[in-house]
Amino acid sequence: MKPAVKHIFWFLTGAFLLIIAFLFISRLPARQFSWEDQNSSESPGRLESISDFFKNLFKPSEINILVLGRPGNGYQGENLADTLILAHFNPDKEKVFLISLPRDLWVADNQEQYKLNEIIHKKKLPQALEKIKEITGLKPDGYLIIDLKMVQEIIDFLGGVEIVLDEPAVDWVTNFVMKAGPQHLSGEDAVWLIRNRYNPQGDFFREKNQQKIIKSAFEKFLSLDNNRKEEFFKKFILNPSFLANAQLDVSSISPYLFNSSLIEKVSLESIVLDFSTKLFKTQEIPLPSSATTTYISALVPSAGFENYSQVRKYLQERLK
Repeated sequence: MKPAVKHIFWFLTGAFLLIIAFLFISRLPARQFSWEDQNSSESPGRLESISDFFKNLFKPSEINILVLGRPGNGYQGENLADTLILAHFNPDKEKVFLISLPRDLWVADNQEQYKLNEIIHKKKLPQALEKIKEITGLKPDGYLIIDLKMVQEIIDFLGGVEIVLDEPAVDWVTNFVMKAGPQHLSGEDAVWLIRNRYNPQGDFFREKNQQKIIKSAFEKFLSLDNNRKEEFFKKFILNPSFLANAQLDVSSISPYLFNSSLIEKVSLESIVLDFSTKLFKTQEIPLPSSATTTYISALVPSAGFENYSQVRKYLQERLK
């Protein structure tokens, strides 16, 4: 085969494979891809043409994924989001910022007011994505929902994780105590700790420990050989039950599907919006007279209800 003909052959073959990959990925369960609203400034992840898709296919860009952790079947409050983390990836810094959002934050939409952790229970995920953008200034490109059963299975698959506990964690029901200092956590231990908030810091204590477990699990994953990594993806990421609770924009994640080496370079940085930031305060929220209690304790921005200007400014500085 002549050199010129050979080059054309391999070019057409590569283009064909990319098209097949695109068609396959865009049809994965619970994935979304739309050519609508292409010119909207509110939809920077959308593409104006099929040529733009291929032009940007291997070009990493900033991506924001909302990770929601719920208890799941068999647990009280099975559809309440005990974990709300916005994962912001900056490819230039090769860093993922894990931004823990307060589950007790009192928010409002056009219909009602509620705690942020009720967004799954109230079926308000579309509104939640807009609310997260309003709070943080970062537009989510999609979301993932993970339950405690999957967390336990992931940690056990990785052989447990190692963390350093800053303060003892106590179960007030059973009086079980996990001491401060280095800890090796099994899947069961990890599930217990990420739910534990019996501490003067309350939910912020839980959020910090959740971040520690995520970081350690990520390091454990990177240490796996290629066969175990492939097994991990098949068992957890390509699991139909996982995909059914995930919604991602394929145009945003495509660079990472085709360039796994990017993941190897990434580091994680925690951002917990606790009281030390002075961004939030506790407030008693009056409830309707029909409710069993007259008020509920929740968090609101220190700048005032639904005023997130200080939060956005704080995050902008941290993300630099």
